Amino acid sequence: MTRIWTLVLTVVALMSVAAPAAADPVTGWLAVNVFGWAGATIGAFLASAVVSLGTGILGAALTGVAAQQGQNYDVKFDVEFGDDTALTFTAGDFATAGKRRFIAKWGRETRFITEVIEISSLPQGFAGAWVNDERADLVAGKVGTVVTGLSLFGPSSIRSLPAHDIGAVPATHTVVGWPLSNMKDDEGEGDLGARIWVKWIDGTQTAADPFLLWAFGEDADYPWTANHIGTGKTYVIVTTRFDSETLTSYPTYLWEPEPLPLYDPRYDSTAGGQGAQRWGQRATYQPSRNAAVISYNIARGIYWGDEWLFGGKNMAQWRLPLAEWMAAMNACDMPVALAEGGTEPAYRAGLQITVSDEPLGVMEEIGKGANMRYAEVGGMLKPVVGLPAAPVFAITDADIVISEGQSLTPFAPASQTFNAITATFPDPTAKWASRDAPEYISEAGVAADGGRHLPTSLSYPAVPYPHQVQRLMRAQLEDYRRDTIVEFSLHPGAYALEPLVDTISWTSARNGYDAKQFVVEQVTKLPGMNVTVRLREVDPADYDWSPSFELPYDSVAPVPEIPWVQAIDGWTAVGDEVADDAGVGRVAAIRVGCAGDAIGIAQARIQARRLGASEPTFDVMRPYDRPYQWRITGVAPASVYEVRGALMSELTGGYVWSGWITVTTPAIQMQEGDLPDGFVARIEEMAAAQGIQPVDALPDAGARADQLVMIRTTGEIWRWDAAAGVWTQNVFAGVSAASLDKTKFAAGLTVPEVVDVLPATGSVGDMLVLTTDQKIYRWDSELGAWSNKTDGGDIVVNTLTGAAFMAGAVGAREIATGALRAHHVLITGGSLVPDYLYQDLGTPVGQGGRSWFWNAAQGVVFQQRFVDTQNGNNYGPQGVGIQLNTAPSTVTGNPWAWVLSGEVFPIKSATSYSFELGYWVSGGSRTLFRITYLDRDGNYVGELGHIALHGAAWINRFSVSGTSPATAKTAKLEVYIDPSYGRPVLNIGSAQLLERNAVLLIVEGGIQTQHLTSQIVTADKMAANSVTAANGAIADLAVNTLQIAGNAVTVPAYAYWEPSSPTFVTNSADYPLLELTVDRRGLATMITANAQLDGSSTDMRIVVWLLRNGQQVGGSYGYGGAWRQSSVINFVDWDTGQGPTTYTLMARTVVHASNVYQRYLSAHQFRR
Repeated sequence: MTRIWTLVLTVVALMSVAAPAAADPVTGWLAVNVFGWAGATIGAFLASAVVSLGTGILGAALTGVAAQQGQNYDVKFDVEFGDDTALTFTAGDFATAGKRRFIAKWGRETRFITEVIEISSLPQGFAGAWVNDERADLVAGKVGTVVTGLSLFGPSSIRSLPAHDIGAVPATHTVVGWPLSNMKDDEGEGDLGARIWVKWIDGTQTAADPFLLWAFGEDADYPWTANHIGTGKTYVIVTTRFDSETLTSYPTYLWEPEPLPLYDPRYDSTAGGQGAQRWGQRATYQPSRNAAVISYNIARGIYWGDEWLFGGKNMAQWRLPLAEWMAAMNACDMPVALAEGGTEPAYRAGLQITVSDEPLGVMEEIGKGANMRYAEVGGMLKPVVGLPAAPVFAITDADIVISEGQSLTPFAPASQTFNAITATFPDPTAKWASRDAPEYISEAGVAADGGRHLPTSLSYPAVPYPHQVQRLMRAQLEDYRRDTIVEFSLHPGAYALEPLVDTISWTSARNGYDAKQFVVEQVTKLPGMNVTVRLREVDPADYDWSPSFELPYDSVAPVPEIPWVQAIDGWTAVGDEVADDAGVGRVAAIRVGCAGDAIGIAQARIQARRLGASEPTFDVMRPYDRPYQWRITGVAPASVYEVRGALMSELTGGYVWSGWITVTTPAIQMQEGDLPDGFVARIEEMAAAQGIQPVDALPDAGARADQLVMIRTTGEIWRWDAAAGVWTQNVFAGVSAASLDKTKFAAGLTVPEVVDVLPATGSVGDMLVLTTDQKIYRWDSELGAWSNKTDGGDIVVNTLTGAAFMAGAVGAREIATGALRAHHVLITGGSLVPDYLYQDLGTPVGQGGRSWFWNAAQGVVFQQRFVDTQNGNNYGPQGVGIQLNTAPSTVTGNPWAWVLSGEVFPIKSATSYSFELGYWVSGGSRTLFRITYLDRDGNYVGELGHIALHGAAWINRFSVSGTSPATAKTAKLEVYIDPSYGRPVLNIGSAQLLERNAVLLIVEGGIQTQHLTSQIVTADKMAANSVTAANGAIADLAVNTLQIAGNAVTVPAYAYWEPSSPTFVTNSADYPLLELTVDRRGLATMITANAQLDGSSTDMRIVVWLLRNGQQVGGSYGYGGAWRQSSVINFVDWDTGQGPTTYTLMARTVVHASNVYQRYLSAHQFRR
């Protein structure tokens, strides 16, 4: 059986006038001293209240302070009016229609309405909005503006609000607001077709809004002056443009401000937390939806500067003990698993607070939504989320003072017994409408109640989170069904018990209890140090939650009302002509028509445009009447048009266009009758004067070779071919400008076409001249791309010189056997990467450019091209590189964010390549340098790259090798950063991509060790018997175990050694000490690493570990307890992966700091 608590406050306990001392929940003293005169009224009420048997959260929620005082926290959907309304603000996630402070019309024909709506009495940001029954959809990156800097344009002359990019508004314009796509019309006049603009003023403003000053500063009745600042208040300026088609009535709005910035002591390093927040310094606060954080701020007081607004007043911090409050805040932030995956915080809250509300009632509502109680103990207010911690006191029957009275309430009356619960809550997805959560039924409770269904209901107006509502319903109903209430006296050992804060365990042979838990609801101090306690049965399992408990819930968004329109049916269009009396077509026309069964239609609107044009050639209205066909003239003959139509209804202001229909007008030829009198005779005279003789029929023979005649009836011109003895229409003449295009050539004959940009596709035989580089391109059907390469078979012998070859174009396969000797060639450093010396940088993406493109659209800054030969060979032989700054950028990725790309270039498939590049980073960062392989369609098919992970500034050059995929046709160089590690300044040196095993161009004696890429010279590249001891190629004692082939002993070792340049390591970050890249062969790898540690104290503690491609392998190794010592790691990585692999030695101190010297890292692959 269960019971209901009838007390008004969540945490009220019994108050006995005869009791000499009592520790009770939030009552008189706290109400007077913390919550002012309103709180005093509550305290007096509580002091005279009749107390029932218990105070569970569900019972208190059914008859709480807010309910008894008529406080309502539901979403307000109707905008309020008048200056007599109390100040309001929202805490957590919530919505409000706000308070209208100003509204006026303006613009040409007063087509605009602007209103000012107050959202909050405190500064709050913008989170979202609703327009009628759909979410507000802001046009990204744009603002609507009005011309204010020119005297010619006043408010009464404005017809539209042109859009500009945010941050690029001309000086002569003023921002009206963000344009919305809601109720958007056809774009025109530069306003993106918007009909609604929103401008959010977040409460930090220090001057009146310039748009309102311009538009209404001279208003005769209600001028908006420079004094209309609204200091500290959040308001929104909404401008709406009347539209006879899409916006025929004034829309309704619902606003969602960001959660109110609140003080969280967990982030205050002066209050035992960690962070920069400080009480009273609102600029340090952060938005919060944590239920305990909101209650803490209400209890301590909501202020604007030094001005008290709501809640506690002059509340000393010690009266809100931070240990208990921080524990409650952490409990609210505890992640809870969801059935669909992921997690959410355990207890969040959101509601609109009116300053006239009773603060205790507000805190009660928040507590109900977070399973949170409050207790006043010794003048301090303590919160408890869920149940108190483990029992602090254990008793048996022997501890009960039998000389004092005892009482036991084993169960509640039937009228207060419930085993099912329903609840409502505001659903943000459903435009904050109150929705029903799935009913929770306690199966054990129904069985215990004899199978009867005994429901009750609650509302959670401060919990706009459907999953949290289900957790609250289950926990509060199960807790409510704990029936047993006992009251008795205990010995002085229980004197320190705190009501609602402590639980005890009771082992009772008389009642059959074995360490049964009870929450202490009231403590009454008696003479002689004995205490009378009232206990309520609890079970921690009531508050347990599993995703399997979650019941299905579908949130249904409102369906926006779609304006009714009458569509046009049966729309047709054909070419037509206007004939003369003889039936001969004299004027080209288009005949359109539609079905004639629509009602309430006054006119049909018809538009036509030339094929490919964006603007209509004509736009006309025709009466909607039989035969429902209309002829449109004024069109050119033998031309292609597109035609569409719409019905203009008398029943609705909207209309909808039909689709465009393509139609060709007839070819109307000029008739002789169309010519003025004597015109033909004059033409014949001119023709004869020019050697063309008009005739009625062809003569039998011409008077001379190449004589021209014109047949009058047809206008055809014939030439006498004397050699053949026949008349022919093959007439030789000059070609007029622009009259000859590729369609005039015979089939199979093509000519190069001049273009500014290469098209996406082509056909075999197509040739183009690209204006940007003056080169001829042909369509390569095998590559599926345009190519400016020439087949070798088409080159005349001995016509190519060295300057004609592209760098890296001649490889080993192109050189005949025995044709190349050392004295024939010179050493070069050619790379397949185009413009690897950064001589053609182009411009940022979106503005053209050819060779290199950086992410300027998201703020990556190109700083310089440089030449640096002071860092050895780090930036390549020429020391050339570019510098990019990613610090001001907003690039994002998961995890990689794009920074730089190079031009796409052709490569060979299934071919081994070597990629090396030098770089410098300015600080802690994680950077990816890669060659990206693409197939013939430009799709990603693989990569060859290197990940650079550094905790501080670093300079390095890496080299990796690998084989291109079988489907790869092209490649490009790309650079990415992981923004979560940092946004550094990057120096990127010249990139070298070389085909491994390709011929190297050398001079006699020019091959030295530094010229050979790792593993480029292998046995299969050498002539038979070319390396022997007899010819001196192998020196004495030159062969050791590392040179033995076939994995007889070991695969070659890779080692990295760094001189004594120290790295300063602290406990604030992870520091890379060394890294090396090896080309693994599918074998286990033995890692050896050591470093010299020089601590700043004998108490220094440091941890070192290894990363493989950014992921930790093996354990962490700790060292310390001395000024100087060595760290040594010997570790076998049994992973048998293949390809380029980077190992990194990492370090971080635990206590104090350390310099790290003389680092060494090596990797040996082996096979036993």
